[in-house]
Order: sequence, then structure tokens, then C-alpha cells
Amino acid sequence: MKNIEQSYLNNLVQKAQQGSSNAFAELTAAVYRRHYSYLLYMLRDDNKVINCLKNVYVQILYDIGTLGKPDLYMPWSSRICYRLCFGDDDHKNMNMKIRTPAGQVSLLLLYTLPLTESQIMIMRYKQKLSVKAIGNILNFDKYVVKRCIKAAVRHLRRIPGRNTEEAPAGTDRQGGLGQETLFSEIRNDVPHDKRGKSDVFMIQEILDEVFQKCSRKPNNVPVEALLSYASYRKERFSLQRGILTVALILFLLLPVLFIAPSFEISAVPEGERGLPVVTVDVTPGLPVGKVLAYLNRHSLPVYEAGAFEYTMEPTRNGTMTIKVELINRQSLTKEFEMEYADNAGPELKDSGTDDKYVFLTVADEGIGIDYREIYAMDADGNLHYPVSYDEETGEIVFEYPETQWDVYIPDHIGNRLHLSFVFE
Repeated sequence: MKNIEQSYLNNLVQKAQQGSSNAFAELTAAVYRRHYSYLLYMLRDDNKVINCLKNVYVQILYDIGTLGKPDLYMPWSSRICYRLCFGDDDHKNMNMKIRTPAGQVSLLLLYTLPLTESQIMIMRYKQKLSVKAIGNILNFDKYVVKRCIKAAVRHLRRIPGRNTEEAPAGTDRQGGLGQETLFSEIRNDVPHDKRGKSDVFMIQEILDEVFQKCSRKPNNVPVEALLSYASYRKERFSLQRGILTVALILFLLLPVLFIAPSFEISAVPEGERGLPVVTVDVTPGLPVGKVLAYLNRHSLPVYEAGAFEYTMEPTRNGTMTIKVELINRQSLTKEFEMEYADNAGPELKDSGTDDKYVFLTVADEGIGIDYREIYAMDADGNLHYPVSYDEETGEIVFEYPETQWDVYIPDHIGNRLHLSFVFE
């Protein structure tokens, strides 16, 4: 049984309290099936249900002005249904013990709880209705029913002098016989009465008798129109609520959608050479979607160094382009000239030989020579390494070769000096 918009019911209750017969008729048409289902579960006889419904709505119309909160209409009206069925028996059995998750408590203690909690506890543990069936009757979500049960249990446990015997495990999972089927099979578009009368006919019959007994002016809007209008209102309220929710979300996100990124770029100080590290510090705000870096239109790898901090290592000089994009797809692009990268290899300053060795003197104004990676290769592809080297003077000593050698002298970022010697 689909829930009715609570704000729609509250509006009808308030208008009915102000004396509107049409509002009371529409309210009756909206919740008639819930009251009918509850009474049918208790009475098990359709004719008795119809007669009891008339008395229920007479009592509701008499007392609706005393209802303080419109939100309580369904528990309050369901209590009237219950009282008209079992009122005398309940008053005679107030000391009846009922097993609940809070232990065995008397019916009197259940009546001392707040109205919604009291009615749900009676329906759940005295009448053995399932949580789903209770939700269908009271127009509540099943999670609301469960929260009310937990609140009622807490309240019962705080009452001094109650029976402290705890209920066995699984008490709250017990249910009555056939309630799920009873409440799920009832539909609003089929006749239910043994005489084949439709809902529209029965509601109008009940309303005519109720207004007559209460000496009230009857509704002048047909029940058919009220039922169709109720469906229309429920659909319209759902649509309006959905539109308002989307509009509110968009309104709240509107400033966020146009927040642009802001960031600062720092590189090695001017004058230092080698393999510089470019750091991008993004101003904290929205999460960063992506950071892209290009050197002379060639992509560079970007590393996340920390929160809102990114680094990249250009291997040559040129125009660097950095683009930062936030999760809202707002982006900012900056360009600057990279002039700090060492893209020049070592230089040969001097050379000499004697009978046994070849002497080379090299220098590098950039990041420095990687002496451990210096080697020579002969014509047959054999590798030869320096006999010695002096990092302070830059002197490198090889054995005197017998054939052509290619000598490779690298720096620390891969720039190399290539020398070819032919000795005869």
C-alpha cells in the first residue's frame, strides 16, 4: 500500500478542524482503505467492518478539533478503531502481561507511552501485526515503525517497578498470521464488500451517515472527484517535491560550479642547473580533477607530492604549459619559460698520451660529470673502463688502445660527450 504524502494529509486535517466538510470527506477517502484493513484484521467480517467504520468516523469528526498535531492523525484515528473494537475488554484487562523486547509489561504501561509509540507497541506485540502491516495502516515507512519501537522500549525500561524479565531473542521478529497477505492484497480499485459495492459507494454511504449523526453539512463535492483529486494532489506533491529538491541542490551548488582554480608555480632558482623540479601549489578549495604539464607541446609526467601539491621534472629547456582542472571542470592554464635545465654535455679541455696511457681532461658547467659511468668501446664492441679519474681536476686516464676507440663521458642527467680516437 503506497504511502500518502504526509503534508497532504496534514493540510486536510487542518481544514477539517476548521469545519470543511469537503476536506473531511477527502481525508476519509484518502485513508479509508487503511482503516478498513485494520478493522478487517480485528473483526474478520466485512459487514461488521462497515458498521464499525461509521462509528469510527463519527467519533473522528466529533473529536478532530482536539487533535493537537496533524502528524498524529493516523495513530490517533487507528487508536479510535482499536478502542471501538476492544475498548471494554482492554479496560477490564489493564494488568494483562504482554511480552516485548523490554520484558513483560502490562497493557496499562503501554497506554502510558506517547500516542504513536503506544499504538505501534499494541499493534506489534498485543495484536501481533508485522512491521510492514503497521506501516501500511499508519502511513509510515517501516524504518519509522522500527525507530518508534526502539524508542518505546527505551521508555519502558526507564519506568520504575516494571517487570524486568527480558523477552527471549527473536521476540521482535514474531508476526501475526497472514498480515502481510491481508494488507498487500487490498487494492483501491476493486470492490470489497460482500454485496459488491465499490469503494466510492461505501465511502459516500459512510459520509452521509456520519454528517447526519454529527449534524454537519455534507460534502458538496462528489467522492469520485475527491478520490481522483486526491490522486492528482499526491502525484503533484511528489513532482513538486522532486522539482524543489533538484532546484535547491542546484541553488546550493551554483557558486561551486563557477569556482576557478588558482595555483602558483615554482622552479629551481635562477643560476642553478641540472634537472630542475617544477612545483605546482594549488590553492585549497575544491578537489583537483587533474593536472597536466607540457614541455614544447610534449606531455610530461606529473607526480602528486602532497595535498594540493604536484611536481614535474623537465629534461630540457623550452615553453612549459601547466593546466589545473577542478572537479567542477573549471580550469586555469599558465605558461612559463624553462631556462634551468642542463641540456649540454661535458666538454673536452685537454688531451695527451705517453707509451702506456691516454690522458683526457674534461669539465662540465652544469650538473656535473658522472665519472662512474665513463667507458670506451673498441671496434669489436668490447668495453674498456678508465684506469683512474680525478673528480677535482677532471682528469681521466685510459690504457693506450691498440685500435679505434669511442669514449663516452656522461653527466648526471644523461648528456654525453662522445670522443672517437684512432691510434696508429
